[in-house]
Amino acid sequence: LTGKGGEKMKLKPYGRYWAVYDETYELICVTLYKKGAQEVIRRLNAVESMCENLARRMEALTSAAERRAA
Repeated sequence: LTGKGGEKMKLKPYGRYWAVYDETYELICVTLYKKGAQEVIRRLNAVESMCENLARRMEALTSAAERRAA
């Protein structure tokens, strides 16, 4: 699933199965159904988004703590 928001993972046919690859074309998983591969991509994108949000919050908290300390 590329497109919407520029996801980095790719979904490609893999024989009679479906493969999910990362941006470097490293194989992440193979599923029997296309919907299963799409769900893997959706969940990995959700985890990545959550990690990015947490990193932003940590930066904001660190900056606030540094300002208080100064």
